[in-house]
Amino acid sequence: MQASAEVDRLAKLKASRMKELVFKKRSELEETCRLTHIEPDTSTAAEKASALIDSGLFQCIHRLFTCKL
Repeated sequence: MQASAEVDRLAKLKASRMKELVFKKRSELEETCRLTHIEPDTSTAAEKASALIDSGLFQCIHRLFTCKL
């Protein structure tokens, strides 16, 4: 039982850290868009990314981090 609780705790920690990284990348993207007078793509909105993380679809989020600006 203790191992299960630790796995749950680590999964929550991982999700939290991934959300932080998504928000950071989104901020960088928005700043780049602002400087170049381009409207950011709404399909990459932080709320959508957060929902994907919460649902456990980490692979989709991983793709965001492998893309270069």
